[in-house]
Amino acid sequence: MTPRQKEIYDLYQQYQNFSEVARLLNIDKTVARRTYRRAEQYLDTDSGIKSAMTDTGLSDINKVHSGWLKTDEASLYFVNPKEEGGVDNLIDTFKEALKDCPTSLPTAAPEGTNADLLTRYILTDLHFGMRAWGKESGEDYDLEIAANRLKETLSTLVETTPDSKHCVVLNLGDMFHSNDHKNMTPGSGHILDADGRFSKVIYETIQSVVATIETLKSKHESIEYVGISGNHDPDSNQFLTVALMMRYQDDPRVDVIWNPAKMWCTTFGKNLLAAHHGDKVTPQRLAMQVADEFSPGWGKTYWRYLDTGHIHHDSAKDIGGIFWESHRTLASRDAYATGSAFTSRKTLKAITVHREKGEIVRNTVGVQ
Repeated sequence: MTPRQKEIYDLYQQYQNFSEVARLLNIDKTVARRTYRRAEQYLDTDSGIKSAMTDTGLSDINKVHSGWLKTDEASLYFVNPKEEGGVDNLIDTFKEALKDCPTSLPTAAPEGTNADLLTRYILTDLHFGMRAWGKESGEDYDLEIAANRLKETLSTLVETTPDSKHCVVLNLGDMFHSNDHKNMTPGSGHILDADGRFSKVIYETIQSVVATIETLKSKHESIEYVGISGNHDPDSNQFLTVALMMRYQDDPRVDVIWNPAKMWCTTFGKNLLAAHHGDKVTPQRLAMQVADEFSPGWGKTYWRYLDTGHIHHDSAKDIGGIFWESHRTLASRDAYATGSAFTSRKTLKAITVHREKGEIVRNTVGVQ
């Protein structure tokens, strides 16, 4: 158990209230609750397993059940491959990508951020792993181009956004062009133009998303990552979110939201923020779903926003009491989109809302 986990565990045993623990330590209540749960997991681990891990250095993992190893220096999760079915190679790939990322250590938050502001960065339909040939589609696109384009546009965007205390990295889906090594759409089985091996796509995508979060840590005090699966990546996007959870599990400034459902919703002051990839359903139906399933949040808010992707171009309108908006992508067109006469411009957006006043500013960076 880490010293921080022990501190939070002991305080909760004393006060039995996460809000009080958060107040005493000047941290978010969610962080306090999450850290306490990790401490519980450690305490519940079989003492024989913990002793064997300490004495042998985990020399034979095949004799150990999946579980946590917690010390004052590190928090590690060990997976017994026999318990994980047929996904060994995929898990190994995600671990390899995380290993090469710089260690996520607690860092000082930027000073002077505005606690009444929240900025959401819209990452939608980036299609990492897509291959486009310029002579066929008008412009080249591959893994390297996708990673560099995201890095460069985000760098410009961060310079122009307000110094909001809170930010949301909103992955609206289709972060991956393919769901697995078959390079076919999961639903219809359409053949996809892919750039390289799927393991390489996983590796580069994790690297790019981690770099995005690390960049935002220099601007915002609290970062929340939300991953929503698209029609191209219903499974691979979930793996990405779990990998990021492992990466940032002990970083108090980054909260990774695992959202297996297609719809995500939260509130910030008088703002309701909802998101969906946008496939297989109309905006009107999505608006009704938000009003029905998230009625408590709907009832206490005045400004309501519903973000979607999927169609790769900007479109927006008021639907009842919520403002729906689809967003452009940074990805280039593939051969299918070009052949179907689909056109759009490439942009990356950051939209900032005030706790009481709703949206106050948006920043957009375009790519020609």
